Amino acid sequence: MLIFVLSLNLLIALLCWYGVQRIRRARQRLTVLADSLTMAEQRIFELLRQSPQSLHQGQQNIQSWRSQYQQLQSQIRQARQLLSLLGLGKLLWQQFGRQTPVRTSAATPAQAKLRSRGQAQRLSKS
Repeated sequence: MLIFVLSLNLLIALLCWYGVQRIRRARQRLTVLADSLTMAEQRIFELLRQSPQSLHQGQQNIQSWRSQYQQLQSQIRQARQLLSLLGLGKLLWQQFGRQTPVRTSAATPAQAKLRSRGQAQRLSKS
């Protein structure tokens, strides 16, 4: 019976020893995890501490970009209108420019008579 009690006591001691070792390992793991979480919390705190300023700066940048975009849109609209007017002017020039006689220079009445005589002579020769 004494051997049985000693054996049982030894078995209980070994089980307790095994339990203590597992608790130590778990404690070490929890310590590492707690340190990692603390570092993460500190980093997140630093990021969040600076975030209102960063958000404000971002909002200002967005407003500036929107203003520039609107100015560019206005300039594009004006350029399109100008190109449309130029196209219309070109079309009108082509339509009505062919119908009007082309003047070479301003001439005196005497020069005009000489020209008309020269043209009449050329016509008579042909």
